[in-house]
Amino acid sequence: MPVTPTKPKAPQVNLTDLSEGAPSAMTFPCEVPVSAIGLRVEGLAQAIAQCVAGLIPSFDPVKIEMRPSKTGKYLAVAFPVWVQSKAELEALNVALLAHPMVKLVI
Repeated sequence: MPVTPTKPKAPQVNLTDLSEGAPSAMTFPCEVPVSAIGLRVEGLAQAIAQCVAGLIPSFDPVKIEMRPSKTGKYLAVAFPVWVQSKAELEALNVALLAHPMVKLVI
């Protein structure tokens, strides 16, 4: 039986384990794509933009893209951010997850 070669897996970045001592596949500073997902309610994108702008001075809200879920119940608010360190990325992740309108951060 012929053997089919397998494709190597891409490295995964776990945003919940970005402590300074953990190894990283990322080199900082760098641009990182982020998606914050919440219920599709008025003001979600603005609330996320305010949260991000308070932590990332170079954040450009013009680059926000919004994608509703298949059923329309949720909204993904996606945007790139330029971060200087793992600590800055972790702080953004923690702040977004702490926001009452955000259910998930990718």
